[in-house]
Amino acid sequence: TFQPIGTPDQWYSLGRQDSSRGALAGQLRCLELIHQQVGDETPFIQTVFNPLAQAKNLAGREGLLAQLRQDPDAVKAGLETITATTVQFIEAGVAQTFMSIVPVLIIPFVIVIHRERVSLRAVAGAVIAVAGVSILFLGDRIAFF
Repeated sequence: TFQPIGTPDQWYSLGRQDSSRGALAGQLRCLELIHQQVGDETPFIQTVFNPLAQAKNLAGREGLLAQLRQDPDAVKAGLETITATTVQFIEAGVAQTFMSIVPVLIIPFVIVIHRERVSLRAVAGAVIAVAGVSILFLGDRIAFF
C-alpha cells in the first residue's frame, strides 16, 4: 500500500485542502444529493475520520509510530493541517464535538510512546468532556436509548 508520507519532514509540506474543490467538494455534493432524495425526516451520516486516523492512512501505522518517536513536532504540524481541513469540511457544532475527542485519542499514545501512566481520573475527564460537548453542540440530534 502506498503511503504518501514516508519521512517526518513531509508532514510540513502537507497542504490544507479546499472543501469547495476536488474530492472534498465531490463528497459534499454527494451529501447534498442524498439529502435531496431522502429529505429532512431521514437521518444519514457522513463518516469523518479523526485527524489521527487520517495521519495513519497517510503514513501507515508503523510509519506513523516511528515518525512520532523521531520527530513529534513534524507529525503535530501535519495533524494541525489535517485538522484544519477536517474542520472546514464539517459543520461547526459537529467540528467542536469532533475536536473534543482529541484528548481521548492522545491517551493511548501517551501510554505507548512516552510510557506514562494515565490515571483513571484523566480518562474519565476526557470521556466526560467529549460527552458534554456532544450534548451542548448536537442537542436534539443525539438519540438517547
